[in-house]
Amino acid sequence: MGGQVKSVSRYRGVIAVGLLGAAAILGGCYTNPTTGRSGLEIYSHDQEIAIGQQYGPQFVSQSGGEVNDAALKAYVTELGMKLKEQVETPEQKSLPWTFALLNSPEINAFALPGGKVHITIGLAKLLKNEAEMAGVLGHEIGHVTARHGNERAGDSVLIGIGAAVAGVAVGDESAGRIINQSGELVLLKFSRKQESEADYLGMRYMTKAGYNPIGQKSVMEVLRDASKGGRQAEIFATHPYPETRIEDIERLLRGEFAYTQNNPQYVLNEERYRNQFLSRAASINPPAPKKQAPAGQNLQQRGKTPQQGTPQQGGQQLPPRRTPTQPAQQTPRQGAALVPANEGGRAFDLSRPVLWCTTCQQAEAKQHAAP
Repeated sequence: MGGQVKSVSRYRGVIAVGLLGAAAILGGCYTNPTTGRSGLEIYSHDQEIAIGQQYGPQFVSQSGGEVNDAALKAYVTELGMKLKEQVETPEQKSLPWTFALLNSPEINAFALPGGKVHITIGLAKLLKNEAEMAGVLGHEIGHVTARHGNERAGDSVLIGIGAAVAGVAVGDESAGRIINQSGELVLLKFSRKQESEADYLGMRYMTKAGYNPIGQKSVMEVLRDASKGGRQAEIFATHPYPETRIEDIERLLRGEFAYTQNNPQYVLNEERYRNQFLSRAASINPPAPKKQAPAGQNLQQRGKTPQQGTPQQGGQQLPPRRTPTQPAQQTPRQGAALVPANEGGRAFDLSRPVLWCTTCQQAEAKQHAAP
């Protein structure tokens, strides 16, 4: 089975759309019931749904389309629907969730805003049990419920228009003209904090659904082993190295989720996965993946024509984006820390993003080492 190791959510990244030519409207703060954080709401839930519905088909097409096997597709959908019932609010449960099995050899999974979750056959065939697939899908569901795309869109918007907005009085029509100039579709990598949150949320959802959360750990081991097997480890350009996430997950398994270990109530469903999924998936031979721009790269390549198959505006418009009027600070609500303290009593330091290219890591290390 060929392919390249890519992000498992895209564990690589999901779209945030910034500066698209639509009439901007003023937005405000919101508190996310999943994370307990307050921050700017760049897109409403309805707008996030529209983004997923508009761009979902294009991403599916680029990833080889859906697998042409009704039983395999039903298996993934059934598991995904079981997991989404474990999310925090009725509004989140009522999103138009879809769970697609993509006909791609890439080791990949990703989610789009509004509940569009995808996993490739390349990744699914490497998994050993249903709990591992629950870990993958649960992680992606976590990105949606935590609204990580909305957070990254806020970061992008503030970086892109901050200087312009600073010189324009609130309510000035010129602000709207500046903000509404045609922008670009970008893929934004998630921060370390967001990936760790999605891991934790995946464990929460799969446990509530009756699965052993150790499946989340073994997914990371699958990624690690695949990279050591000679596949190009592109995943590490945008995501924490699996060993880092394995360590965090192990702490959670020894702490908050310790009651699930050696407990027959929380299952792996290895035999069911082998008989009902892997036996059928063995006959699926997906085509070689299409070449795509790296995550986080401007897909319009600074004004150049995008490669064929790259998602474009194509005459379509997204809903108006909410325009920020204050700094995008994510303030934890009192007593609402998502990831519990580790064994040393110190909360995981997930407060700042970690940069995963070597140059950025070195620069960041020097900055924090300075007296």
